[in-house]
Amino acid sequence: MKKEIQNPFPDGGCFFCGNNNEIGLKLKFYWDEDRKQVFR
Repeated sequence: MKKEIQNPFPDGGCFFCGNNNEIGLKLKFYWDEDRKQVFR
């Protein structure tokens, strides 16, 4: 089962996952409990 990982940067400025970064990638990351791995 996959579950979205909460963004650890509250200001949203992260280049990879920040929603407030205009040139950022705005990636979302997930945790797969069955495989014990993170993916996007």
